[in-house]
Amino acid sequence: MAQSALEKHLRNLKQSKRRPVVAYLSGNIHSDHPMGILRRLYELFGTEDIDVRYFLGTECMNFLEGIRLEQSRYDYQYISLYNYSVFDEIDVLIVGFGTISIYHRDMDIRAFMSRLPRVPCIFLENDSSLEGSIFLMVDNYEGMRKTVEHVITEHGCRKIGFVSGPLHNMEARRRYQAYRDTLEAHGIEVDETLIGFGDFAEHSDEIVEDILAAAGEVPPDAILSANDEMCAGIYRVLKKHGYRVGEDILVTGFDDMEMAPFVDPPLTTIRQDLSLYGDLAVEKTMQILAGEKPVSEYLQPEMIIRRSCGCCGNAGRQSAAETDERSMLVSDISSLRKRQQRTWIGALILRELLIESADTKAFYEKLAREFSYLNVSSSLLCLLERPVAVTWEKDSKAEPIMEMPERMYVPMIQIGKMYKVWSLEEALQIGRGDLGSMLSFEEACQTFVFLLFYEKYQYGMLYIRTNPEEIPFFYMLSMEIGTGLRYLQMSLERKAYRERLQKQNDMLQYTSTHDALTGLRNRFGILDEVPAYIKATKGEKLIALMADLDHLKEINDTFGHPEGDNAIRTAAQILLDVTGSGGLVGRTGGDEFMAMLPYRESVEELRSRIEELCAAYNAGSDKPYYVELSVGGSVFTASENLDTQSVFQEADEDLYRDKALRRPSVLKQER
Repeated sequence: MAQSALEKHLRNLKQSKRRPVVAYLSGNIHSDHPMGILRRLYELFGTEDIDVRYFLGTECMNFLEGIRLEQSRYDYQYISLYNYSVFDEIDVLIVGFGTISIYHRDMDIRAFMSRLPRVPCIFLENDSSLEGSIFLMVDNYEGMRKTVEHVITEHGCRKIGFVSGPLHNMEARRRYQAYRDTLEAHGIEVDETLIGFGDFAEHSDEIVEDILAAAGEVPPDAILSANDEMCAGIYRVLKKHGYRVGEDILVTGFDDMEMAPFVDPPLTTIRQDLSLYGDLAVEKTMQILAGEKPVSEYLQPEMIIRRSCGCCGNAGRQSAAETDERSMLVSDISSLRKRQQRTWIGALILRELLIESADTKAFYEKLAREFSYLNVSSSLLCLLERPVAVTWEKDSKAEPIMEMPERMYVPMIQIGKMYKVWSLEEALQIGRGDLGSMLSFEEACQTFVFLLFYEKYQYGMLYIRTNPEEIPFFYMLSMEIGTGLRYLQMSLERKAYRERLQKQNDMLQYTSTHDALTGLRNRFGILDEVPAYIKATKGEKLIALMADLDHLKEINDTFGHPEGDNAIRTAAQILLDVTGSGGLVGRTGGDEFMAMLPYRESVEELRSRIEELCAAYNAGSDKPYYVELSVGGSVFTASENLDTQSVFQEADEDLYRDKALRRPSVLKQER
């Protein structure tokens, strides 16, 4: 039988040929800018014999139009995403630090890098000069200076508003500084009320409203934005107030995102050549892998003049864009249909996972099966031994970082239509640097890495071999898997709680029916068992026994209760030996015992056997007292309407006759 690709892969884990591994760390992946860089990296690395991991973070609150979901306050979890790279075997890091630090105030780049693999690093959009690193960065200051200069010198603007990015972000700070410096260079006083601070996401509407309100009756000549996405909010607010963009109020952006030529009016902006970013990043990565020492570079920005700044530039370009609009719309409709189908599939997968939320192995198997149905090339689930709660307060300066464990667990591997799953107890264990062999195949591959979490709980990582166009779907699916893992966690916690509760109930039941000293049934326990015992032995001849431990009070008074307890336990064991496995024995009081057993010998013979066992114990014991029992019995036949009270009454009467014959003292020597 032919060996499956999965079996071959698992067999060769420790023998796989070592291929260079590059990791690209990016945040804000829902935005055009980082996504454009990623697409170019994916395209170029696809031609090299290199494995690439893409660690993708985002902030869902920033692409939810007008919505602030409760779940979005846990977006801080994504800062831990990149630390999981220590479990891989990475040779070069490409870090889009500008996209990662957008949403995290006071992020210390040195502290951030200290948690990652110690390998050569290429920074994108941050010109830090850490040892062992180089950078690629557009000249943000010069780009913004060009736009401010343009609206002042070409259009005579003096009252200029500005929507800045977050100032804890390096790119935002430099663009903001260029805005201020250029105004001052032209003798224009900076009006602080015309400045607002966004987060590079498109929902800047409130900021723009504040700028218009501060401007009073005379609106600004222009409102400039630190990036293109925030221009969407500027356009909406200006149109709501009846202002014509590019005529009444000029608008410019920064980035030249894909939709910039197609908005109405087309957006004047600063182009960051994303293809060039990708080209240079790949080129310098290959130089590092070849043992060379590449150098850092600043990329020069290009101003793209369109109609939003009041110019009529690029008219021919716009006409061509309008000509292509139909084909673009057709492509968009097709993409939307596929996304709609994927959304439905994601919801169905979540439902299937929730059905299996009581069984870990079934949960992993369901997930692997769904990936195989989705024609995923390969996937791997890498989980923490147990969920870790990571908490963080919004205004806290401390970073919400989870301490990475020494090992993680792989309970699921899927390759094509084949997959293998294990319970977490059986799962493959990986230490730091061990994951590389599991993600290495005969051919070079590019893998996308998604964080699995739900609210404050982190569960681990999902590794998927797919293409960049599928990132939105698998990002959504990773959140739903996180939800499924939370339900699995709660189900297992409930199961463990029920088991503890059942154990406690069993213990309560046991203690209510058993004697703690001897382990025999107590009065309630044996009387409760007698009806069932008689029913099970219906028609059989039985013996009911009543027994008293002789002179227990004397033993307690003379030698203390521990010795009395010893005598009770010894008497209980003797009665157990006599009745055997087919009988019932109980301790019904301090020195009183009750038993019921099959008739195998007469009451007298039973009494003699008990006496022999007592004598044997006493002969071998160094205790200063005798352990002896007075015994009475009654022989009867088990029947449905048996009066058990009368049977035990008869045995009790026989007991008192035997008790009259006991020795007057159980002390071996008089004191």
